Amino acid sequence: MNAVVDYRPLPATIPMQQRLDLYAPIHKALRHFMTDTLVRVGQMDTADSADVEATLVQLGELLTMLRGHLQTENDFVHPLIESRCAGGASRIAQEHVEHLHALDTLQAEAGTVAAAPAGLRAVLALRLYRHLALFVAENLQHMHIEETAHNQLLWARCNEEELQRVHGEILAHQTPQQLTLALNVYTNDYKGQFPPVLDNAPDQQTGKLSMIWYDEVRIGAYLPQMDSTNVLETNSRSNTVGGGIMVCPEHPDGGRSYTMNFWAASAGSWRLVNGKVQSFKPGSGIIDPGQPSRGRGFDQTVADSSKTILMGEAWGLFESEVGPKTWFTIGQIGSDGRPGQRFGGGAGLPGASFPGQWLGQAPEMGPTTVATALKTYIPYYRHPRNKTEPLGRRSAANLTFVDGHVAQLKYSDLVEADGSSTLKALWSPFDYRINIP
Repeated sequence: MNAVVDYRPLPATIPMQQRLDLYAPIHKALRHFMTDTLVRVGQMDTADSADVEATLVQLGELLTMLRGHLQTENDFVHPLIESRCAGGASRIAQEHVEHLHALDTLQAEAGTVAAAPAGLRAVLALRLYRHLALFVAENLQHMHIEETAHNQLLWARCNEEELQRVHGEILAHQTPQQLTLALNVYTNDYKGQFPPVLDNAPDQQTGKLSMIWYDEVRIGAYLPQMDSTNVLETNSRSNTVGGGIMVCPEHPDGGRSYTMNFWAASAGSWRLVNGKVQSFKPGSGIIDPGQPSRGRGFDQTVADSSKTILMGEAWGLFESEVGPKTWFTIGQIGSDGRPGQRFGGGAGLPGASFPGQWLGQAPEMGPTTVATALKTYIPYYRHPRNKTEPLGRRSAANLTFVDGHVAQLKYSDLVEADGSSTLKALWSPFDYRINIP
């Protein structure tokens, strides 16, 4: 069935069906981000190094977001369109190829501006501004076609259940991507360092205990708080960010579904010295002598950034202290065991790796009453949702990487037959040296 998609603008008088719109909400956000960035690049004071740096950081974040958005449409929306109308997504798919080239060009031009001597910076910044303006203008037309012609096709050929299914798949993919972007924005403010994972460490900012990436005063400065029920206001521990993009749609009663790789933390252990917190990078061995044999800490500049895990889906081990029960991940994954064991290879991980009230209570683990039932940090049941085997390994889970991309990976993608890691996803640069069954 080779139908021709009508790309002509729709008359304003034609009433639109009230159906699920896969395009409009994210496009509104992208229009705002693109136009705001365009204005900022146009107003950039090229004689002010701080202004140039801040502006180019925002531009880089925009380009990263646009790459991710483009890939999401390619992976989830276009296959649905093509399954209903062969060739229906071909024009937009080709434009996506062109957009990737344009994004690479803009990234290169931004780098040229950043490295340029003061005398040349103004001329190069003007070139960047003009090319960004053309790119934004083309994208506004591109998004109009998607919101009109593509939506017409989707609404005519797909029922609401099919649209909701794809919408759920997109959300499950986008949420870790947005979290990764927020963590990378954090590193811009902290000299390339990711947040700490310091359980129970006294926090001078809050007057409470624990300094962990998901605290309201840490990632909460970059993401909205949507579910504050993790801990009571009277709890001695700092409150954490939950809800919203912190939750995978396939996590039953989820309050937070993702957590950070331990080895990415800027600090992973601590002690008090004269009443002050002294912290140490993961792998230092000062507090935990066995830690250096399990991994090495890294920051945003890590080699193999496209293979090095930043965040992953994880089990909701602790219940909320406020209101109806929802389940929250702990502060990190990856600190225990060898690389393959962390993915569930061999004998897997010991029960001590999974603290919390989850046993016999958290709905995502099912009715299990065996404390050693969890063998891996990764809940493979979520994509697609396996309701009959929540502890099984037949589905997949989302991992995000330091370079910003998200991959949905199966157990077989991550673990060799002998239980060692395939090294397609690295917990730390040290994985190459300790990857044994």
